[in-house]
Amino acid sequence: MSSIEDLRKEIEVIDSMIIDLFKNRLDLVRQAGSEPLYSQARETYILNRMMPYGDEQYYQYCYRLQNLLFDMTEQLQNQLGNRADAFLRENSDLAPFTDSVFALSHQAALDKQQNPQQVINATIGTLHDEDDVIVTYKSVYDTYNSVPESRKASYAEEINGNPAFRAAVYDWINRNGNLQMPHEVVASAGGTGALALGFNCFLQDNDYILLPNPAWGNYRNMAKTRNLNVESYTLINEKGETDLNDLMTKGIYVMKKRHKLVMVVNDPCQNPTGISLSEQHWQKLTDYLNKMAGFGKVILMVDLAYLDYCNHDGRAFLKHLNSLSSNVLVMLAFSCSKTLTAYGMRLGAAVLLGNDQQEVQRVANNFTKTARALWSNVNNGMMDCFAKVTTEHRAQLDAERQQYVDLIRQRADAFLTEASKYALPLYPYSDGFFCMLRIEDEVLLNELHKALLARHIYTIKFSGGLRIALCSLNLTDCRKLPALISETLKEVRHG
Repeated sequence: MSSIEDLRKEIEVIDSMIIDLFKNRLDLVRQAGSEPLYSQARETYILNRMMPYGDEQYYQYCYRLQNLLFDMTEQLQNQLGNRADAFLRENSDLAPFTDSVFALSHQAALDKQQNPQQVINATIGTLHDEDDVIVTYKSVYDTYNSVPESRKASYAEEINGNPAFRAAVYDWINRNGNLQMPHEVVASAGGTGALALGFNCFLQDNDYILLPNPAWGNYRNMAKTRNLNVESYTLINEKGETDLNDLMTKGIYVMKKRHKLVMVVNDPCQNPTGISLSEQHWQKLTDYLNKMAGFGKVILMVDLAYLDYCNHDGRAFLKHLNSLSSNVLVMLAFSCSKTLTAYGMRLGAAVLLGNDQQEVQRVANNFTKTARALWSNVNNGMMDCFAKVTTEHRAQLDAERQQYVDLIRQRADAFLTEASKYALPLYPYSDGFFCMLRIEDEVLLNELHKALLARHIYTIKFSGGLRIALCSLNLTDCRKLPALISETLKEVRHG
């Protein structure tokens, strides 16, 4: 048997050979200049040809190495083609950033100043009343105004959030007592911050993440910033029904690639479709995750930003999480923006759940350190407000919110009733701020979006259709919009 010193020497020889081969590889890349050598399709072909999947223990390491070689090739070719910026990290996106939702919403607001009777603005993703005024809950802002100025001006008590806030978040989410498993809570800069912690801490460069499609666009933005590969799943089948089959198929693919499955589920009240999974779906999903946990670690990130805007018990699904194995970790991304209509306060939390308390604590520790590096701590005054309003003024907050849950339901019923008269293709709406017109023909989608804008009708274009913001449309516009869309769609289809 070789000694450790003999093994070290053998490894040094092999490493020297690898370096020589790597230099030869870089010389060949230089000969290609800035002409791209790889595309996504070619990378997939090479990976499948060189590393057919099996049970061999080194597969994930070989796969990761090959992806690093792809990345380094692109970096060198970017330098050769002057496509890189020496001040930024390699592969940085240098294009100007424009948020399509904010840009289009701003355009609609300007248009409305000139054409107040014609404009229908279905872009705004914040809750508005029937007079087009953003909703603010009196219980929330009276409580916030009672927080001493010294508390508002102070840093948070702890980087992971004030203890009273963390306890209040968990109690609020678990108000029906559905969760019976170890947990930790880490405060974040909005629900987006919670998701960013997950993207940063659970994954490394070139890992795969499973995302819904259609979906909130910032998921992909976070994945790109983190240099992740994205695999997408749809929640509907060929009949247009809510279905988990594509999610489960794509999950198997990702697990094979990395022996680790990290996925995002936006539920209940998915943005942009309004789909909410049933309890039967959640039972099927948790059974599936337990099976997948036999092949590697599984992480489920649940974006429950719209949890408090269901027409049914949006928390019922939580009880199904208790059956998950110790090889599955769950992160709930909670948003105070929606629950409190406090979008600008940038407050949320990552709630970590698992059956191994030590593992949950380790992850929470890592989240806390990452939060310290990204934003330090969060809005101290709003943390105090949340803890107080959800304990001392819960009934008032519930009553205020319920009237707008009911209003959104009325808007949805008005829109869906009219849409059915014109046989508009829609995703299966259940609850929440948004519903979505389903158009998978990209050419037709682009033409329809353009034609609606010409008629002063503003919607948000997603892959697979147009999002309608029921949260901000008044009832009158909800009733008349389907006819206008139908008329425009016919014109586009028939030229």
